[in-house]
Amino acid sequence: MNHQDSDWRSLLLRPIKNGKMVPIVGQELLTYCGEDGRVVPLRGVLAKKLARKHGLDESAFTEQSTLCDVAYQLDPSVRKDDTFYDEVRDIYEDINPPVPPVLRQLAKIGFRAFLTTTWEPLLCQAIAEERYKGDQSPIVVRKLRLFDNGRDGVVEDIPWQQIPDGVTLVYHLFGNLKESGRDYALTEEDMLRCAARYIECRHDYLTNFVSFLEGVKLLTLGCSLPNWFARFFVCLLKGDKIEQTVQLADERSRTDPDLCAFMSRGGNHIYDSDALEFTRRLYERWDMWNVPLAAENDNSTLPPFRPGAIFISYSKQGEKDRQAASALFDALQKLGANVWMDVIPICIQDDCNYIIHC
Repeated sequence: MNHQDSDWRSLLLRPIKNGKMVPIVGQELLTYCGEDGRVVPLRGVLAKKLARKHGLDESAFTEQSTLCDVAYQLDPSVRKDDTFYDEVRDIYEDINPPVPPVLRQLAKIGFRAFLTTTWEPLLCQAIAEERYKGDQSPIVVRKLRLFDNGRDGVVEDIPWQQIPDGVTLVYHLFGNLKESGRDYALTEEDMLRCAARYIECRHDYLTNFVSFLEGVKLLTLGCSLPNWFARFFVCLLKGDKIEQTVQLADERSRTDPDLCAFMSRGGNHIYDSDALEFTRRLYERWDMWNVPLAAENDNSTLPPFRPGAIFISYSKQGEKDRQAASALFDALQKLGANVWMDVIPICIQDDCNYIIHC
């Protein structure tokens, strides 16, 4: 689905504003700027360093490689030992990556809750810095632990079925970093163990979380799960209520015809862009559109156009045109001009006067 041709207001912006849309943040949104200035996937940086630590040929791994790729090149006794997870933790702390800009953009969008398949603390850092001036106390963090002292890890329910005002929920679906131990997922086996633990506990120990998920739509960003696991994952979180409740944007899903067909049959969407580009455009649209709900479609509250107002029209066929238009927009704004630029095409049914002022 081409997100430039969709009705952003009904599919995304309004559900977000109403607290009915929850993103699932995947590894593709975690980027890292290397010494040469190139922005690369953080997962590939970690994978190469882990491969080097275990004496593997680094050239066998690319920027798109994952820690799972490295783990399956090692003896099972190595990758299933707690020290292996401690090594990954040490590598991450040595790199000490800054918060990726795309996570800062995501944190500025009005989501009240975030789910994530990542184990790194970068999402919480982005939310704290962009929403709460660095204070993490308004962020409620919950997780499914892989193991806890050698036994199946505990599952953590949320304290309410609806997110109250003034707090943000972050739920790590596959565990997160703690001081030591194997309590977060690095391999597909780990993810399946977390999923099995969720199924085992959902009705007895996760009642609030399950009830919360039933009432929201999911927007998966950068997860790129294999076809079989993507289907399983969607059904795991939404149960039998998967029709018109899930949207995906990542590198893999849109190139998988079988997964596209499965999603389409349920009235769900796979967007025709990767997670980084989609998130950037969603942030731009949100930033332009975000007004109090009571003001929607009430043109009596809109200010009149001032004489000399500027509307920037440009071709959306090429990235160079968009960049040139954006640079002109920024320059005119700095000069104090009343200027507007359509970042994403207005849909036929949109109120143009309202959208331009928003």
